[in-house]
Amino acid sequence: MKNTRFIALGGVLTALNIIILYMSVLLHFNKLFFLFITSCIVVTSIIITDKKTAFISYVATALLSLFLLSANIGVAIVYILIFGAYPFIKLFLEGCRNAPIEFLLKLLYINSGVLISFLLYSKLFADIFTFKFSVFILIIVLQILFIVYDYALTTYVVFITKKFKPLIKKQ
Repeated sequence: MKNTRFIALGGVLTALNIIILYMSVLLHFNKLFFLFITSCIVVTSIIITDKKTAFISYVATALLSLFLLSANIGVAIVYILIFGAYPFIKLFLEGCRNAPIEFLLKLLYINSGVLISFLLYSKLFADIFTFKFSVFILIIVLQILFIVYDYALTTYVVFITKKFKPLIKKQ
């Protein structure tokens, strides 16, 4: 019964992630907000099911996004490398219980993910990027945005754990 419930929840959360990713392609504003929501869905999947089901849901969303979002492959790449995978990285790194090392490793991961996303996107779509700002300013802004993102995701984890985990365990 438990496995059936987890599979059903994983399917629903995968579908919800695909819908939100598709909305980020259709609506040409707030792409980061929609991608943040997909991270929240992955976190919700980790909390209300288990890590295995959440990972299968992430992989299914990643594969479906590559096929269904082929018109805007950049959103799929950013989801796969950063926003979809980060909740698992966060879960793993926060288990080490050493805040400075954890923070540095998170920064290393996010910067690597952004660099790989940029390189893939620029290879797929050459001559698209023109920077009006220096790369140094973009890197600083990226670090600030990441800190805000990590804090918001942590706040969401605390909220969802306090409010919904006791209800789910009773079932």
